[in-house]
Amino acid sequence: MRRSSLFFLILFFLIPFFLLPNKIHASEGSIEVDPAYLEKILDQPEQEESIVLTYKNHSKKNITLEIFAVDFKQQNERGGISFLGKEAGSYSYSLSSFLSFESNHLDIEAKKEAKLRISIKNRLDLSPGGHYAAVVARFINESKDENTISPALSSLIFMRKVGGERFNLSIKDVDWPKNFLVFDFPSVFEITFQNEGNTHLTPYGRGEIIDISGKLLYKGIINTSSAIVMPESRRIIPIEFKLIEPHSPFLAGRLLIRGNDSIKKTNYIYEEGFIYVNPFLLTFIVLVPIVFIVVRKRHKNKKIKEKLC
Repeated sequence: MRRSSLFFLILFFLIPFFLLPNKIHASEGSIEVDPAYLEKILDQPEQEESIVLTYKNHSKKNITLEIFAVDFKQQNERGGISFLGKEAGSYSYSLSSFLSFESNHLDIEAKKEAKLRISIKNRLDLSPGGHYAAVVARFINESKDENTISPALSSLIFMRKVGGERFNLSIKDVDWPKNFLVFDFPSVFEITFQNEGNTHLTPYGRGEIIDISGKLLYKGIINTSSAIVMPESRRIIPIEFKLIEPHSPFLAGRLLIRGNDSIKKTNYIYEEGFIYVNPFLLTFIVLVPIVFIVVRKRHKNKKIKEKLC
């Protein structure tokens, strides 16, 4: 009971920090934003791009939203997002200061929707590569009670400025096989991608397990969820393998992973050899000699006893 209560208490305090990116609950209803995620490319000098966000008020009361932008970055190898505060000034992939809002407040009637237009300008001081910001919409606290928590929701913007990008995506590690001798074929592997460039990339491709003759035994599709690897970051992406051909209980094979990013700027390949032994076969191989030795020894001891008698 204590663990359950602690979980809901933590969840309650995390809501204001935008862990619910596209929908939040208001009284007797909810509010959502569309889109919750979008990508933009700036490839012309002084180019200005517009973004239109639609906020839908499903509740039974009128609401007012405060609109502002914050930068974000990848927090961990599992793809978690971290919103930046004061440290955003030193963040080289900042985008928030390059966004212009037609309004910083939005009034939405009950059961209605409202649109917000945002502009991004390709200024000279905007460096090439990726830049990232979240457009946050926060409920204005009408009660003026400082102890009241105002929930918020956000849309994530992934922007790439063309000209001077560095594309560098590779496979850092795969969690199988851990040793040269293996005894099973897991259905799900984890691939750790490393992005050493200055813009976000989305890896795609396929994984194969083949035997020494080149016969395909297992295959899997990489990144079916279109997970993004942020610049100067690593991200773990699972791949599910499916059996294609039955195989023998003992074989020499190799794991082959290859692919490219979504905009085909980088290619990657990973290869690892292994020897597979079915654990039942291994048990048989180990037990047979032991049984043979025990039986032979007993037989020998029996003969010795017979001679003594």
